[in-house]
Amino acid sequence: MPASFPPPLLQRLTGAYSIKIETRDRPDAPLHRTTVWVAVDQATGAVYVRSVRGPRGNWYRRLLANPEGGMAVSEEHVEVKAVPATVDEITLVSDLFRRKYANDQHMLAIQRPEVLPATLQLVPRED
Repeated sequence: MPASFPPPLLQRLTGAYSIKIETRDRPDAPLHRTTVWVAVDQATGAVYVRSVRGPRGNWYRRLLANPEGGMAVSEEHVEVKAVPATVDEITLVSDLFRRKYANDQHMLAIQRPEVLPATLQLVPRED
């Protein structure tokens, strides 16, 4: 089981409407920041993000190529590693997004079948 984030951070992520995901094309390349939705599985403390553009999303492609990135919630920056979600996790994340973003007009866009595979779990980076 991967390492988990500290409970106070999980609480902030749960309450956050969105976070900034920080990616690079390669370790020495400039940093890109993209606003994304975030979901936390309360049972496990796992943190998930999904590209609304699916596999075509720039930040998603950068994290697949270079899985070490970061996230910013409020003013806190945390180093993360991206891990592709399993089929079961993808279903779970869809449920988490439906509950968290039920009243958002963009919720259906993040549930389209073609974007589902672009779901990642963020885990703390252990340098």
